[in-house]
Amino acid sequence: MAKILVVDDKEMMRDSVATILGRRGHAVVSAASGEMAIAKLVEKKPDAVVTDLQMPGMSGIQLLAEIRKIDEDLPVILMTAYATVATAVEAMREGAFDYVTKPFSGDELAIAVDRAIEHGQLRKENQVLRA
Repeated sequence: MAKILVVDDKEMMRDSVATILGRRGHAVVSAASGEMAIAKLVEKKPDAVVTDLQMPGMSGIQLLAEIRKIDEDLPVILMTAYATVATAVEAMREGAFDYVTKPFSGDELAIAVDRAIEHGQLRKENQVLRA
């Protein structure tokens, strides 16, 4: 079981993503804004972050940049209904692990999250082995 931080300004989307991930055995913590997400991230580090791209205040890309200042290895998955090649490229350039387009299936999201968690675990193991 992994701890996933879900960030979206729309309560219905947060609840939907939390339900999808919760049914797959993950512990989910939700935040309604980028600022709230940073506070929760500092409080207790999740194994992955799933965030909306378009949010008032701090956007998903800005949140990603703030997360990278705190933890450069934490996998971040961006969700958006406004998918363009340019935004996908920007997200990946900024260090996003993956990018899913709304509407997405529960399986599509779960696969992205599982891959992100596995990637994060492999990076940690690699760091331990190097040390």
